[in-house]
Amino acid sequence: MNLARMGLKVTAIDLSEVRIAEAQNRARDLGLEIEFLVGDAEQLDIPSETFDAVHCAAILHHRPHVDRDLVQLRDLLRPGGSFLAMEPGLLNPFAFLRRRFFPTSVHTPDERPFIPAKFFAMFRQRFRIVECRHFYILSLVAPIVAKIAGRRAGSLVLGPTAAVDELLCRLPIVRELAWYLDVHAIK
Repeated sequence: MNLARMGLKVTAIDLSEVRIAEAQNRARDLGLEIEFLVGDAEQLDIPSETFDAVHCAAILHHRPHVDRDLVQLRDLLRPGGSFLAMEPGLLNPFAFLRRRFFPTSVHTPDERPFIPAKFFAMFRQRFRIVECRHFYILSLVAPIVAKIAGRRAGSLVLGPTAAVDELLCRLPIVRELAWYLDVHAIK
């Protein structure tokens, strides 16, 4: 929605008709022009080199054929186009505890979070330029604390752990424990 607010032409694609309908209603309420399509990344009927940018947020870890999807999504980009992806990492112990003992409706049986180094390697094999960032190591303790001791306690934990995370995510070996992975790749 933010890109449409900036005046950019936006095409939004989702597998879920319900999510598309929700997004259409929200865009209409905000007075935004966005093209919405119900579609599957494995079967998109969109010509190659259509978009300047493709953005995937917490989608790829649900996909059974990520390698193939990345190629198809990359092919949708014009030369020099940007691919942005944000996905969960597999190795964070607090994310594991949260999923195991405090499951939510957003966690599904088909999801497969990524090992950071392997996730970024997939992009490096397919794109000219790849910038990788790691986020959240200790700060995932906050929602666990909130579930056990209340929202206020979780909020008190979040600030200090987020500050420590900034430092930890700079350390090569430790940052592999990041819960969230962010990649910006250029075709």
